[in-house]
Amino acid sequence: LSTFASTNFFVLGLLTSLTVSYVFPTLFNNASPLNPSLFLSYLGVPLIFLLSSLTLPSSALSRSLLNPSALRLNLLIQTTSLLLIPLLTLSLTPIFKNIFHLPQPIILGLQLLSSLPTTVNMCIALTSSANGDTPLTITNAVIGNLAGVLVTPLWFSYFSSLSGVDVGMANVSVLKTLKSLSIVVLLPMLLGQLLRLNLPLKTLFDKRKKESKRIQECILLSIVWNSFSNAFTPSSTAANLSVDLIAKIMIITSTLHMLYFSLTMYLFPKLNYSRSSTVASSFVISHKTLAFGLPLIKTVFGSSADLGYFIAPIMIVHPLQLFLGGSLKGRLKGWIEQEEKKG
Repeated sequence: LSTFASTNFFVLGLLTSLTVSYVFPTLFNNASPLNPSLFLSYLGVPLIFLLSSLTLPSSALSRSLLNPSALRLNLLIQTTSLLLIPLLTLSLTPIFKNIFHLPQPIILGLQLLSSLPTTVNMCIALTSSANGDTPLTITNAVIGNLAGVLVTPLWFSYFSSLSGVDVGMANVSVLKTLKSLSIVVLLPMLLGQLLRLNLPLKTLFDKRKKESKRIQECILLSIVWNSFSNAFTPSSTAANLSVDLIAKIMIITSTLHMLYFSLTMYLFPKLNYSRSSTVASSFVISHKTLAFGLPLIKTVFGSSADLGYFIAPIMIVHPLQLFLGGSLKGRLKGWIEQEEKKG
């Protein structure tokens, strides 16, 4: 039982956070005497990015940038992930609105989700288990999360300007957003990379990845608890996050995830990339990060009454990505091995 709880700590914590926030919404909302928003905004979120940066293998990034062929593939992956997918998701807005009848804050949440960089640990684990090109995954996970610090807020600003939704700020200014993110996100990430230059510290951080991940998970769960406590507070406009609405989000996010994955699996071999590179690229392009996205959305839209709507898509797609990727890894491994035997 303890092994199961440890292995599924985040998923169990997620279910617990959602349940407690629904039953006792005033316990951990912004009006609570605990004042969780203050702690999470000024300490919790920066700590997530600091811990994330402390375990980012920047050496893989530098090695990849010296290889022209790899550089072209990296550019294709990042362009698809951070440019084409947000544009494609934006083009699907009429379907979200007129066929699924989603409220505008949920549509904005789907758009925000599309602009997030890829996951790090999940992509690496899935690629490795499928015998894919793990160094390629590591490199693009690092590149994507670093590029996302600058690119994703620009999308946030653009999407919010189109939505007409109260995002908790009079105007989501790009300059204001970048200034805030420089303090909360960029500074901790730079500090983490600087600390990794010290070899004893780097060795220590690499040995303590499991503990670092658990601390990040606890902070993320606190953000989930706080965000949904605010959402489920009766006065909140996001209090009516119904089962029907959650089911629609599940259908849309899982469909989009598999669409992006399948398109990459189909197109990249046509461009003469190996099967191992194709599998790695497919995981990187189709996955969206909760660890980066959740604190980022909270930093930018934290004072909005619709925050629960904005984070719902990334909350729902996170376990779906792992489930769908895990169910495919055996088949993908066999597909890669077929090419290796022929070669």
